[in-house]
Formats: sequence, C-alpha cells, structure tokens
Amino acid sequence: MTPDNAYGILTQGKAKYGDLEVALVKKLQPEKVDLKVFAGVKTDAGKKAVLAAMPPDVKKAAQEIKEKAFAAVMAKAKMARKETFEMQGFYLGMDWEDMKIVLTHHFPDGKIEEDRHKDGEEEAYVAVYVQGQKTPFCYALEKDKKVYQFNFGKKILKKWYKYDVQSYKEWAKMFAREKGVDMPYKMLRESTDLAWFHQETYQYKHNANEYRLTYFGEETYGGDKSIFAYDKRKGYSVIDWKVRYIRDDPGTLRAAIERD
Repeated sequence: MTPDNAYGILTQGKAKYGDLEVALVKKLQPEKVDLKVFAGVKTDAGKKAVLAAMPPDVKKAAQEIKEKAFAAVMAKAKMARKETFEMQGFYLGMDWEDMKIVLTHHFPDGKIEEDRHKDGEEEAYVAVYVQGQKTPFCYALEKDKKVYQFNFGKKILKKWYKYDVQSYKEWAKMFAREKGVDMPYKMLRESTDLAWFHQETYQYKHNANEYRLTYFGEETYGGDKSIFAYDKRKGYSVIDWKVRYIRDDPGTLRAAIERD
C-alpha cells in the first residue's frame, strides 16, 4: 500500500480497527500526519499513534482540539448531574464517543479496548475494557450508543477519592457521607447445584432519577469455584451467566440506570 492510499483511508475514517490505523500511520511521512488524519482515526490506539507521529506544531493544535472537545463534554455533564448520576464528567446516558473523550482525558496513558457482545438482538451491547481492570469500564446498547452502566474500579477511584480507610465498609461510608446519601449493606447471593457465591455490597437507589449505586466488597465462593471463573478469550460457561452481571471486583463502584 502506498502512503497516498494510507492517507486516504485514514482521513476518510475507513480503517475500522486500531491495529490497522496504527499500521497505516506508520506508512506516512511526519509532514503528512496532519489534522485531517487526526480527525479521521477512530480508535484510542490510532489517536495515540497519530499524536506520536505528528510534527510539534500540528500536535499542539491537535491537543487544543482535544481540550475543546473535553470542555464541551464537561458542559453536558454539568447539566446532566441535575437529572442523573455524574462523576468527573462521566454520566449515565452519555454518548459513547463522549465517554471515550472523558476517559482518555483522565487516563491519557491507559490502554482502552472496545468489545461487542450479543445475547439476542435486543441485548446487543458494546463494552470498554480499561488496562488494569478485569471487568468492563462501561456498557452501552448497540442501537443507541448511550452508556447505561459504569464500573469504576479500585485504581480509577483512587485517582479521585483518597480516603484513609481500612475496609470496604469504611470506604462506602466515607463516599456516602461525601455525596450526602445512605448506602446500606446488602449481601449478594447466588448458587447452583455445584457451587455458591456471596459478595458484600453497599447500595443506594435514587428512585426519582432511576439509577443505583453499588459498591462491591469481599466475595466468597464455595463448591466448584471454576464455574465462576472469568476468561475474556473463551467467555463464560452457561452457569457463569448467573453471576457475570451481578458481581464485580472488590473495591468497584457501579453506577447503573435502573428503571422499575
């Protein structure tokens, strides 16, 4: 492939995968890595490759574009917090692309992977995996690309909440006090013929704005623990689906739309 062909594919946004975008960027001379290429790439990996290859003056202009985009999303978030859960620019119901803008702003060096799943046509959804977090950071339905659930892992929360606590219970208490809500203890339980699963949680339901916060603590398993094991490459067994969306890693704060 010639550099001109690579430039055309990138500027027209026709490269659908991050690895392909990165490979095409490598075919360009630095002076050809311009703002049109920056606007055309879609993936996190592609954006990083473009910024790394740009001449300094063009890179500065690209960074200014990123900051303006972030400021625009933050303005939306400020309005959204009146009607739904919002934290550091992330809010329930936000557009998928806006979510990625906020995520890359807060964690510019992090590795982000998008994935797609389908469990029946109406249950198709997209998920983002963040480096250092086993469970997906957020979910959105494929049909509208609106985020309906966030999973803020322990490493992410440490960036914003530096509580001096000794247990998950104490963290939940401090967070609830800061937000002016109650998060009472609730034990999650699930079982099969072969095994059982328990996990402590602390939850708050905002009935008017239709969302639930769940902070996950210690989890315990009994029986054949292998049936609950997570394998991203192979997926879950049939039994594993019973706990896949119930549990989360200890120290995770989940925010999810919940309508009765």
